[in-house]
Amino acid sequence: MPNDDYSDLKTGPSEDSMTRLSALVEQLSAAEIKTTNAKSALDLAKRAEDEIAEKLIPELMDEIGLETVTTTSGLKVKVKVTPRTSIKKENKGAAYKWLEDHGDGGIIKRSIGVAFTIEQQEEAKKLASSLRGAFENVSEDMKVEPSTLKAHITRLVAQGENVPLELFGYFEQRRARVSR
Repeated sequence: MPNDDYSDLKTGPSEDSMTRLSALVEQLSAAEIKTTNAKSALDLAKRAEDEIAEKLIPELMDEIGLETVTTTSGLKVKVKVTPRTSIKKENKGAAYKWLEDHGDGGIIKRSIGVAFTIEQQEEAKKLASSLRGAFENVSEDMKVEPSTLKAHITRLVAQGENVPLELFGYFEQRRARVSR
């Protein structure tokens, strides 16, 4: 008759393993709290930096009438003007139409995509050689690369063209830059 004594077999983790695991879980929880607090502190510091650099210093330098200044401690500050553009989703159609109407449609990139299932491999191959098929799940996207849009609109503004700036989300960001 076989020996049915299984008392030596382990049926779960040891108490030592569970103690170590519990300690690691506590350490992870504490690390997550520290990370969250550090991110919050960083967000607050960044907002304060932006307020000073983009609003307070440029406004005061305008008031004083200075473009650059060196402080008594040797820090040099200059307000840099950077053009920015960003077309809002609701303005996309009108902005693209304006570009096309003014002969600048070439900067608009159009992409068409078709999603295929694994069972549609033959159709995918045929479409790849000649885009003629009619598929229900064809998607079309039009976009202008952000750097291209920024350069193009900035150039038009500099040339004195009458550009509807609100369509292109155009503005000139003013930000103080400190150098030592």
